[in-house]
Amino acid sequence: MAADILIYTVLAVLAGMIIIPFVIGLVRGPEVGRPQPDPAGDASLRPLGRLTGIYLRFLALYGFAAVVSIATGPRGRVCAPTWIAAAGPRAEVGGTRPGAVLQFTGDLQACARHPSAAEWILHAFMRVPGPLALATVLLITWQLVREARQHGPFTARGVKLMWRLGVAVLIGAAAAGAVSRLSSDLMLQLLMTNPPQTGAGIAIDALVSGAAKALLPIPALAGVALLSFARISRAGLALDEEVKATV
Repeated sequence: MAADILIYTVLAVLAGMIIIPFVIGLVRGPEVGRPQPDPAGDASLRPLGRLTGIYLRFLALYGFAAVVSIATGPRGRVCAPTWIAAAGPRAEVGGTRPGAVLQFTGDLQACARHPSAAEWILHAFMRVPGPLALATVLLITWQLVREARQHGPFTARGVKLMWRLGVAVLIGAAAAGAVSRLSSDLMLQLLMTNPPQTGAGIAIDALVSGAAKALLPIPALAGVALLSFARISRAGLALDEEVKATV
């Protein structure tokens, strides 16, 4: 108990160190007398840069908390949601295989009491794709903000980064949702005698319930908007080059 309190206190302090300076800087704005970067590049993407910075810090904090939780918490059980409401009768969801148990925590989960190596791997594939996709999007966004600060918002490399960001949002959301759902369905195959999805239904569930639901509506709209803005910016750069050539 004392160790848990100490860990949570350290995490709270780290979170405060991340949030408080961000809020103070957001309220104060640029400091008077401090050299400012090129306003054409920095001012246009300053809100995006600030938000990207705080998300990167929170992602690092999340990773630290996950490592601490794995190192200090109970490691004898992994679970997969059955996607069936806990209110449903047990007979409708079937039984569990030896070494597994059904757990009711809002949604019905199937858990392995003593996970095998395969179950630990599937558990990792259930948890890792989402944060990994978010980290990819944040890193590309950070590159885009840095490019805008150094060379302005309208450059050939900035257009490429914007296009990559749109692709990362679309593919990352779809892939993370599909892999996580596929891993969950495969985990249920190992834990339940009558899992919700079997055979070809696993692939369909991963594509429809995983990839499609992860894309709609915001990731799909954001990704397509970024691709559209990248095409508009590319056309504007080409037009600017033609104007410079004629002059």
